[in-house]
Amino acid sequence: MLRYARSIRLTVPLRGAGDARVFPPVLELAYADVRPALWGGDAPLQRPAIALSVDYTMGTARLWSAIRAVFIVAIVVLALAALWRVRCWTVRHARSDIPLTPLEMALRSAVDYAQLAAAALIGAHAFVAVLLPLTFAICGALFALFKLQSQVYIVMPADREEYGRKGEYGPLKALLHTLFFLQLVHVLAVLYSQCTATVFFLDWERGGKKGAGGGSVWRQLLVANKWNELQSRRRSNTPLTLLLMVFVLVGLGQQYNAAPWPSLADKTPTAALNAALRFANTTFFWLAFGAAQWLWRWAVGERYLGEPPEQLLVDLATLAKVSILVLDEPFHGWYVHCRSPYPRADVPMAEMAEQLDREESGLTTDRGLEGCPPDVQAFEVFVTATWRRRLDRIYEAMDGVSPGEGGAPGGGGGGGGAGAWPSGPSGGQRAGTSGLMGTLCGFFRTLLPHKKPPAEKVAQASRDLTTFLQGFVDQSFTRDALKRAYREVSTADVLLATPPDLRQQANSPCILYPDRRARFTGALFLGREWDLLALNITSYAVFDLWFSDTTTSALLAYVLESALCAARARCGRANLAHRAMIDERFLI
Repeated sequence: MLRYARSIRLTVPLRGAGDARVFPPVLELAYADVRPALWGGDAPLQRPAIALSVDYTMGTARLWSAIRAVFIVAIVVLALAALWRVRCWTVRHARSDIPLTPLEMALRSAVDYAQLAAAALIGAHAFVAVLLPLTFAICGALFALFKLQSQVYIVMPADREEYGRKGEYGPLKALLHTLFFLQLVHVLAVLYSQCTATVFFLDWERGGKKGAGGGSVWRQLLVANKWNELQSRRRSNTPLTLLLMVFVLVGLGQQYNAAPWPSLADKTPTAALNAALRFANTTFFWLAFGAAQWLWRWAVGERYLGEPPEQLLVDLATLAKVSILVLDEPFHGWYVHCRSPYPRADVPMAEMAEQLDREESGLTTDRGLEGCPPDVQAFEVFVTATWRRRLDRIYEAMDGVSPGEGGAPGGGGGGGGAGAWPSGPSGGQRAGTSGLMGTLCGFFRTLLPHKKPPAEKVAQASRDLTTFLQGFVDQSFTRDALKRAYREVSTADVLLATPPDLRQQANSPCILYPDRRARFTGALFLGREWDLLALNITSYAVFDLWFSDTTTSALLAYVLESALCAARARCGRANLAHRAMIDERFLI
């Protein structure tokens, strides 16, 4: 038996930052045994591989003390932010004039699973929103201090697999996995909310055989297909970003910026990349390529070559004279007023061009909603319980559900809260566990083949809903709870996302806030770019920890992105066909 040193590692600990003195070096030897009789038959045993490495490290007690202090402050901030968002969620979902049975009141007073689920999701999102930028900032600072020093002042702690969770990078790896999991849960919740939202296209064309809404259906189909096109569209091009990442990191060797030696110019290939430096390096390129795409759109693409996709949607809907109503929660949503000032929209091209010229010359009324600023077409809507019940009855009649048996037909999945309205797809129940499970069951029903309502019921429901919404917009109702009132929102309320408190106002009208920043795109992937980008960054970071290979990590990140977009397109299409009362065969 012959024993030899398979691995020789010399660790030289520095006394402190900028101190040239060192502690006594530590020599670690790993041995292997081999029998001389095997030398002749096995070539690797004739020349065994011996690993030799020298690591420089330094104490990290002060660094970890500072990081703990920063993280404590960050956790306090995210806790306060989460509590405020839970409070806003409760205000949006609670109404004072909702009748509840004694059993429902007992269930709500015991456990409100919907509210607990909402609080957990809000907490998860706040955790990622605060700690992901903080983690990148800390890793980026270490990257800059270590790689850009002209003389060696600090060194990075050694990253050794045998240390496991007790190593210096164990907390970072655990945090990245946690951030990825929580962000994935948040994005799945967003996907669910968007795929259960109530979307309806309000046709303002008058004429034809059936009076209101009696014009050609093709205008509605054009707007519906444009909305359907934008459901899974993102502002950034993720495949292009991943392709550039692979080209820069692998092709140009920039992945070796994370090598554990204090030189940014030295791109010597090595498999021993530092976890903190690697996260800072890859996240920097994610943000750089994302910022470059945003700058291109802002400076060139959407300024000289085209317009923002949401503006194209509003312009198309205005020309078609079709408004858009979206309810992403039981009592909250968005209304895009696209009632053009032209007598008719279903006209020949020459007449349409003439109408546009008249509008450009200021010879027509503005596009704004009556009683609201003329330059505002999009509004954030907070509806009353009475208004919501009127809407629900129309969908219940279409689906053949008796009042009280089925829940509300969508609105972003998630009732709950004291006195909150039942939400979710048709078939959901009201309170507690029943409401949550009913909502989930209704969501999965949209993915499976199921019996569609008769065409006559769908047509009647579409006419009833058109009449109801036209009366709401035109202020035709005498009951206060079915009217609307416009309010300007303060800067503080915009920053804090503070909703109007309608919990104790039984006779309050529906409230409209101006939406001057196209925040209605939050009902689409188009308005969730930061959430999706955070998922891209965290998923790539975790895959990079698993496989330590840039190409594999990029491929898996692309697969995850494609799966989410495909699910959003498929589920959103099915939901749009049902809520908007449009035959799915006409959705391209």
